[in-house]
Amino acid sequence: MPSGLDGNPEPVVTAARSEVLAIAASAVLSAAGKSERTLVAIDGRSGAGKSTFADELACIVSQLGLVTLRSTTDSFHRPRSERMQLGPTSAEGYYLESHQLDVIVGELLEPFVQGKSHVLVAAFEAS
Repeated sequence: MPSGLDGNPEPVVTAARSEVLAIAASAVLSAAGKSERTLVAIDGRSGAGKSTFADELACIVSQLGLVTLRSTTDSFHRPRSERMQLGPTSAEGYYLESHQLDVIVGELLEPFVQGKSHVLVAAFEAS
């Protein structure tokens, strides 16, 4: 997995969580049966557990026989100097300057949807 995938390796397991994961996996399998490639996105607030949920879902879907490719916007951070230009507490800077959205779209999402055999799953620049 690319750098930036930092889901909890030992998530809390509950019946309710397992049920939600099963429902999500079923939806992915259903969608996958209708097209050659299926794009799944997990959205939510920072710290809500998106990476952990996505890791778990990818594992379940893979165990059910689908080939999976896992990436995250956190693997496409801009260099720290660019991310922090408006200051470390700037909401605008966080929203507009954190990620290389053009790279995510042009090098990951579009090639994936187009059926390309190679896509970029990470372009993380820490400096």
